[in-house]
Amino acid sequence: MMAEERPWYHEIELYCRDGTFPEEAEAEDRRAIRRAALRYIIVGEVLYRRALNGVLLKSAADHVLSYQNRLSRSFQKKGIEHKFQEGGMVLKQVFIKPGGPRSKLQANWEGPYVVKEVYPGNAYRLIIADGEELSHPWNRLYLKRFYH
Repeated sequence: MMAEERPWYHEIELYCRDGTFPEEAEAEDRRAIRRAALRYIIVGEVLYRRALNGVLLKSAADHVLSYQNRLSRSFQKKGIEHKFQEGGMVLKQVFIKPGGPRSKLQANWEGPYVVKEVYPGNAYRLIIADGEELSHPWNRLYLKRFYH
């Protein structure tokens, strides 16, 4: 298994199981692995972390999975899905060319625009209220709902 494919706790598990280090480990790495391994113990075939009071905590693999699940839930909770309907009114984010004139009082959004078509992948074809169509579709990341 390549070093990039190994889990973060591989060296600790190897040391706890056999008392050996990876071949590429230098003296400083060995010292760090030895110190980190003091907080872990292998029970059966599973690596557990020891709490300061000696209680065994989740296995290292379970810890990684629970962290990924918590991170995923947190991201999904914060991600707000904006779907715009055809005929809805939106504002478009203003893009300033690098080196172009910019003022802190300048508007960050322009519009309103009317959504003409909805494409897959959160892309929207916009038209100005007088019927003139914009040159290309816009992603929803650069749009927000216009409240009038």
